[in-house]
Amino acid sequence: MRKMKNVYYLLHFLLIICNISLAEVEPAKIDGDGNFMIGSSKYFKLVSYKENYNKNEDITLVSSCQSPVDSNSGLTWDGNYLWLSSSAYKAVYKIDPETCSSLYSISLPGNSPRGLAWDGNYLWHSDRDEKQIYQIDPINGDIISYFPSPGSSPKDLAWDGTHLWNCDSNCNESYCTPDNIYKISKTGETLSVFSAKSNYPSGLTYGGGYLWHSDNSSDTIYKLNPTDLSVVDSFSSPSTYPNGLAWDGQFLWIVDNATNKLYKYKVNDYVIHENDNDGDGVINEWDECQNTPQNSCVDKKGCSCTGLYSEEDMLNMVNKLLEWDINKDKKISLLEVIQILRDLTGVKKSSN
Repeated sequence: MRKMKNVYYLLHFLLIICNISLAEVEPAKIDGDGNFMIGSSKYFKLVSYKENYNKNEDITLVSSCQSPVDSNSGLTWDGNYLWLSSSAYKAVYKIDPETCSSLYSISLPGNSPRGLAWDGNYLWHSDRDEKQIYQIDPINGDIISYFPSPGSSPKDLAWDGTHLWNCDSNCNESYCTPDNIYKISKTGETLSVFSAKSNYPSGLTYGGGYLWHSDNSSDTIYKLNPTDLSVVDSFSSPSTYPNGLAWDGQFLWIVDNATNKLYKYKVNDYVIHENDNDGDGVINEWDECQNTPQNSCVDKKGCSCTGLYSEEDMLNMVNKLLEWDINKDKKISLLEVIQILRDLTGVKKSSN
């Protein structure tokens, strides 16, 4: 969705291509980094309204802090606070997101707590050794309900507003086999089973219309389409042992056991979200111009573009211009550029 200012870049482009030999060049193109290319040569970089938000910059580390406990496993968000489970202390901790300090803790059932999720009222907790998933009262730790995990080694949990998700990793000391991510009901019924993206799925959360998933083997955080769990995007984890994930509505949180830290990432996402009423790719909370026309050009504030071409428009113009070798000498001269501008604008040569 790159957009370009027409007059400046069109003139700049025409000046650049003057006297470029067209004898052995490939069609012009714009590569994935926004560079204008003729053959293998780069001539200039296109400016996007998503400036500084290219693929490798879509997710930005905002801050990190030391975890108040060791052996971090699950992580979740209750609307105001983070919750963090520890397999060493067999407890879950309510965490102040501003200071990363523990406000209080609750003992958990089982000997090896792993995953956490929040359904709006209760915590959900998975235990690897017990192979159980528990619904927990966040005030006193009472067990509301529980059922067997769908896999043999349950890790993190996620709540998508209707269903639970659970990732499972089957590893021993010498190897890991690729395992599964399960979509399950609140009563434990397995609704769907998907293959995990690598050999040690560890973290899971739901946010912004996507499932987010961490893996200890690939040290990667995956952004997944919840319909089929296809990979929409991915980025390297902050360290070598990413575990629990949490989504607070704006930031993605990652707890890493190698550094014993909590990492806070800003997700700059311009795809259509569930809370994007006008479908322009800018979510409601950032959209300053609601109800823009469907499929129309918008800027990063969600307002209609003016004086801009789409990347597709620009590519078409570029390749058309490269065809306009009027005198067929395999070069575009300044006089030919002037003629092109006359044709485009309708301006006639002065008779004076």
